[in-house]
Amino acid sequence: MKTNVLKGAVAGTLGGIAGVVAMTTLQLLTDAITGSIGSQPVRQLSMRGGRHDIARLKSQARRSGRQQSDATILAAERLKRAVLGENISARFRHRAGLALHYAFGAAVGTTYGYAVEKLPLTRVLQGIPFGLVVWMVGEEVALPVLGLSDSPNEYRTKDHLNAMATHALFGVTTELVRAKARRLL
Repeated sequence: MKTNVLKGAVAGTLGGIAGVVAMTTLQLLTDAITGSIGSQPVRQLSMRGGRHDIARLKSQARRSGRQQSDATILAAERLKRAVLGENISARFRHRAGLALHYAFGAAVGTTYGYAVEKLPLTRVLQGIPFGLVVWMVGEEVALPVLGLSDSPNEYRTKDHLNAMATHALFGVTTELVRAKARRLL
């Protein structure tokens, strides 16, 4: 197949969006199997990510019954304040967090699709290393540095492993959808 970075980027974008859908599905399925889903705030947290900050916030949501501010909501609030100088209304916080989560997945998928066109070795092991890099750089480094989550050592090993697994799934799904979309383009 001839190299085409635009087609690769578009295919990667589709893959990144599908990767977020897969992560969300895994989180909701895990919640259903463990019986930990129930309240709307807990479901909303599951829909917004597979990060290490989510498990602690789910516990707080189960105890209080209130919505929690995870990294995606905090980032969406900062973004809206920076761009428009105003806060997100409580009614739209979940949607804003979801939108940011999908936008981030699409953006890293776009980058991945571009990279695969330039360096095909990037897709090694069906995208698992890609997903793990997104987890490591995004969750373990960037979120704490930006003050959007606590330091990684503040979370349980189990929460890190869950986040790592969901991001590995993100990588595999991104690669599978990217590869299929790229063949069709």
